Amino acid sequence: MPISMTSHRHLPSITHPFTSALNFAGTLEVPIVFFCRNNGYAISTPTHEQYRGDGIASRAVGYGMHAIRVDGNDMAAVYAATKAARELAISNSCPVLIEAMTYRVGHHSTSDDSSRYRSIDEIKKWKEDVDPISRFRNYLEKEGLWSQDEDTQLRSDERLEVLKALEAAETAGKPSLEEMFTDVFDEKPAHLVEQEEAMLAHIAKYPDKY
Repeated sequence: MPISMTSHRHLPSITHPFTSALNFAGTLEVPIVFFCRNNGYAISTPTHEQYRGDGIASRAVGYGMHAIRVDGNDMAAVYAATKAARELAISNSCPVLIEAMTYRVGHHSTSDDSSRYRSIDEIKKWKEDVDPISRFRNYLEKEGLWSQDEDTQLRSDERLEVLKALEAAETAGKPSLEEMFTDVFDEKPAHLVEQEEAMLAHIAKYPDKY
């Protein structure tokens, strides 16, 4: 039986649309899984400055929902939690909230320098102790399903594929400006039509600037 599933970070979980979605899902008894990735930071703001209380999972009870908190850096545990949530949603026709506790090792974006608001030691500790890729690779190697030689070869092969894709992207022609308005809706709503017309009129008026 198909069900709906959403995936979001913890930051949207403190916004009005999220709470409204939980309320509707709970009252209407919708078989849906809300998957929240709690990575500890919203850009530079740590979670203890974003909300009080015990994370996001504890909010489920207020909406009459089941909740599962799982180690988001454990791939097998995440799979098991998601499978259990799906089965629960189907068998009881109800929403389930999963909170996967993880950590954002990298910067928020290319313009972000996360060392300005957290220590290098903190990042290093998380990366060395609970990196999900290393943990799963160690498991596969222990079970005889993977090896260092295979890992090295895979990384080399994938690096070449990425470089090829990058070269192809750099030589590809640029899309038309109109493409900015065609990638979301099947039929452009009135406000996008208005924006597109305004943009084209602006460019036509100042062609030497573009």
